[in-house]
This record gives sequence, structure tokens and C-alpha cells, in this order.
Amino acid sequence: MSEEHERRQLLWQAIESLPEPHRIPLLLREIEGLSYREIAQALDLEEGTVKSRLARARLLLRKLLLQKGNLPTGSPSNQLGRKGGMSK
Repeated sequence: MSEEHERRQLLWQAIESLPEPHRIPLLLREIEGLSYREIAQALDLEEGTVKSRLARARLLLRKLLLQKGNLPTGSPSNQLGRKGGMSK
């Protein structure tokens, strides 16, 4: 298994362990590429709530990856890749 593949697996495991209210907006933003407004409409939330959940999701994700000693370099957006850039 390549190091890149292993890193991606660890990232997906961390994402899947996020609480649903944080995981869903993160996936919609980072994988599907939806705007804050589109996410708010899809989830029937205020735009500010979407932004705060995304911020919290990113903090939780960072914490989980640091705990495992596997924080990828670059931003989570770069690691996930928008519009299907990363597959399980």
C-alpha cells in the first residue's frame, strides 16, 4: 500500500468519525463543492450555522489526525480534492 493511499484511508476514517452535523456540511463543501448558501438550503440551516459547523468540523478533523500522528500537509481541501478528487 502506498503512503499516499494510506494517508487517504486515514483521512477518510477521521472524516467518517466526525459527528453527522459536522461531517455532512464538510463533505458537501469539500467533496461536492457546494457554496455555503447551497449547503444551508440543502440542510435547512442558516448560512452562519453552516460556516460554524464547517469550522468546527475542520478543527475536529485536525485534532483527530494529530492524535493519530498523521496530519497531512496542506489544507484539508487540498487533501480531499473537490468534485470527487479523492475516492475511498
